[in-house]
Amino acid sequence: MGEFFGSYLFKRYPKRRHIRRVGTWLGFVTKAVVEKIGGNPRLSHSRQLRFDYKGIPFKVFYNHGIKRGVMRGGIAIAEVLPGKGGPQGKWVVEIGSLDEAEDFYLNPKKALNAFLAQNS
Repeated sequence: MGEFFGSYLFKRYPKRRHIRRVGTWLGFVTKAVVEKIGGNPRLSHSRQLRFDYKGIPFKVFYNHGIKRGVMRGGIAIAEVLPGKGGPQGKWVVEIGSLDEAEDFYLNPKKALNAFLAQNS
């Protein structure tokens, strides 16, 4: 899955550095979802990774609005609400750097459990 998203970014946005820079983070995030969370990971809308955690659907996607210093763009994880088209709910985590991607990989359930505790 990480290879799919990486090749998508580099083919679709070859000259947009703020988008391409997240390519190095995708490995951490997809590996965390697939290997540490599980939850039926699947591709959605060609640009999103969806998964379930404790019966709640979530999605991983690129977001231009994430900003770290002067750099913009990052990976967001949000709850998927019931309804047609799977409307987006609250954000669980935003990843705006390689270090943040690694932190998510090392303990992805920490962010998800904190989100569930605040929103249950």
